[in-house]
Amino acid sequence: MSSTVSPPPNSIQEFIEQIKPFARHFSSRVEAALYFADKGISVFPVHTVRNGKCTCHKGESCKNPGKHPMHKNWQDEATTDPEKIKRMWLANPDANIGLAMGNGLIGTDIDVKNGKDGWKEWLEILKLYNSDQIVSLIQATPSGGLHIILKVKDSSIITGASDALGMGIDIRSDGNLLVGGGSENDKGTYRVFDLPIGSAPGWLESIMIGKSNWVKSMIKRINTGAVFNEGERNKACVAYSVKLNRDGYTKTDFQEKLREFARTRCAPSYEDPALEYIVDHYWNPTKIIHAETPTFMDLGKPDFKIWEGPEENVKECLTTLYEYIPQGPDETYELAKRNLPNMLMQYLKHFFHVTREIAFGKPTDLLYWYNGRYYEYEPTDLELRSKMEYLTSNHITGSEKNEVIAKLMDNAYFVEQQERYVSLENKLLDCENWRVIDFTPEIFATVHLPVKFDQYATHSLWDKFLSDVVSPESIPRLQERAGYTLIPRYPIKKSFLAIGPTDSGKTTFLLAIKNVLGLTNVSAATLQLLSSVDQRFAASKLFKKLANIAPDMPSNSLGDISTFKAIVGRDLVSIEFKYRQAFDAQLRSKLLFSANSLPHVKDDDEAFFNRWDIIVFHKPPLIDSQLDMKLANEASGILSWMIEGAKKITDNGMKFSESTPTAEAMRIWEIASNPIRAFFNRCVVKEGDEEWPTSDYYAAFKKFTNAYHAKLVDEDVFDPQFSKISRTQIITRQRNNEKAKLRKGLKIRDESEWLQSDMANSEVDEQQEYEPSKIYGLVTKTFSNLSPAPRERDNIERWISSEFGVTIQKAQLLVDEWTSKGLVTLNGKHLEFQRDGDSDA
Repeated sequence: MSSTVSPPPNSIQEFIEQIKPFARHFSSRVEAALYFADKGISVFPVHTVRNGKCTCHKGESCKNPGKHPMHKNWQDEATTDPEKIKRMWLANPDANIGLAMGNGLIGTDIDVKNGKDGWKEWLEILKLYNSDQIVSLIQATPSGGLHIILKVKDSSIITGASDALGMGIDIRSDGNLLVGGGSENDKGTYRVFDLPIGSAPGWLESIMIGKSNWVKSMIKRINTGAVFNEGERNKACVAYSVKLNRDGYTKTDFQEKLREFARTRCAPSYEDPALEYIVDHYWNPTKIIHAETPTFMDLGKPDFKIWEGPEENVKECLTTLYEYIPQGPDETYELAKRNLPNMLMQYLKHFFHVTREIAFGKPTDLLYWYNGRYYEYEPTDLELRSKMEYLTSNHITGSEKNEVIAKLMDNAYFVEQQERYVSLENKLLDCENWRVIDFTPEIFATVHLPVKFDQYATHSLWDKFLSDVVSPESIPRLQERAGYTLIPRYPIKKSFLAIGPTDSGKTTFLLAIKNVLGLTNVSAATLQLLSSVDQRFAASKLFKKLANIAPDMPSNSLGDISTFKAIVGRDLVSIEFKYRQAFDAQLRSKLLFSANSLPHVKDDDEAFFNRWDIIVFHKPPLIDSQLDMKLANEASGILSWMIEGAKKITDNGMKFSESTPTAEAMRIWEIASNPIRAFFNRCVVKEGDEEWPTSDYYAAFKKFTNAYHAKLVDEDVFDPQFSKISRTQIITRQRNNEKAKLRKGLKIRDESEWLQSDMANSEVDEQQEYEPSKIYGLVTKTFSNLSPAPRERDNIERWISSEFGVTIQKAQLLVDEWTSKGLVTLNGKHLEFQRDGDSDA
């Protein structure tokens, strides 16, 4: 028999603490597989989870990651042969371990998830039978559940089924599997506790048999007076024992009637030793535990608690109700039929914790349901309708489903709007106290982040990336901006803008934040979309989103910016979904954008620029094309980094430690939206009649764009636009037998007058200066004798930036200067060096 723990622990965690000394650890999957085989359990390879994806062909879309067999013929390949097992795991070293149930073994799978509390149900069963906790070979699952593996007399007469012993207690028998200890899935590792495999108590074995599919048809034959021949006598006696228990016979009467049945209803009479096992072990007088199928009379009672029974029994009853054809007046049937929508409503309400949210004093028209970790609202109706179809075996009509949904609208639980809690893969995050707690339907959390909380997770690659693309002073600011997306509501009236040249890490930064928040929690509305009067559904894209992340801002002008200012200013915004009534809401979605250049703003009042916090990015020395993928592996570490940023904001009284001044935001926007006009306004004065080469203006413009991280355009684009803005024309004159292009009456200001800004002279510009001749000498020495491929201009400019700690723009200016002096020549994409490396650079 199985051993027991008395009294039964109140929780799975408490039980695990009691058996913790028996925990068994494995150094490899094959070691774990051999362990189970030694206990007489046949094993086979099961898919695992790698990089958050199931190793099967479905990958991320797999609905059962790390839990299903690698091969269709798994029942044939399951074995206890050590040599076969070694070969299996030699071919797939990381494969999870599948445990084949049957052959005298069953698995009791107790879950605490998806609105089900299997442990609570289990304790009720033990209490009804005055039983201590059953202890056998035990496994703890990553989702917080428990497996109890037990021996039974005949596993072939026990049908595996979900919720077989109550909500959240599944039975795994012949043809079923469990995932074995030492395996892993997206939620963690299966743990095993090395206890002897015990035998199931008779009352438990009897319950499981009573839930099996074949029993119902066998009892029907018994009720019609059938006689049972060889080959079916044992099953007939087992089914009769179930019927006797349901009828509530005493133990003496149970044994007498069962022996009489074996003599008179079996041909020849059944006198096998197996009969005595049934007589001695299967008496089970507690009728309630059989959870008999509800009757039509039950369904007609307004106070009948339909949700308290096993789902399969509810399904059987409702399906029978639809298939039943009354033979004349049947008041009980009619009453049950009329009350059916109410019964379905009650079942769904309790099973899914169906809830409506109260926002601004009135309930919204969205139904939420609890999935075991958080509340979902989209597509709630589809989930609820699907469950109705299942419970009625697809007999329910569309109008009946609509009636049930309408009743749920009126009878759902009502809760106040909550944004404090966010669901993670393994915990709930409290976004006010910044701590994690266990999942519970008592907390109305509607946001889920696809990342685990791990307080020990690191983010070294993330730190290196940030140090490459922004100044040291900007990193704490970025941490706060990222953490701000987790903070409920919109306490700080700022949106975020990352600005800088192409390939400066802006999109990589935003993508990493998006990966942590999850695609379902992020919208991507451009600033232009939010500024368009024709897009009345635009704001709905941000509803219930943590952030709106839109990289690469388009350059077309902005129209009506009132919606943008309302979102950031914590004002009410009209939310309208197609085919639904519009309503007002405060959006919590933080706005994050990136841009190389910025659009023109028609309504450029100070309030608009006061809404922006701008951080300048610059090109890293080297670009890693795989960086996005690598950073995805640091998601848990980046989440912890973001939480620290959110804590800083909270500790600072819901304020950023530093942000962009309004005047500087206006200056940045002016430069980035029209750099040629900004250059003219800041760097050029109309003075005298002196003529200057057009190349001087373009050279000064290049310095200006480099200093202010503005977009650099080619000279043939610059010249006509500068002519239009300055209202001058290019003059062509003959000088020294060559044509010279000149402009008249435009003087370039001294650089000291316009290279003064928070955006100018960024962090890399303040590093140590190197002699141009020294840089040229080292470049010549390093590259002049190499093949053409390494001598591509872009490659050399990046090498200069990395080696000497200067910006890419400065490296480009150096190469331009060497070209103008004839020290290097451009041959296609490649640079050709002058042989004399000591030339004056």
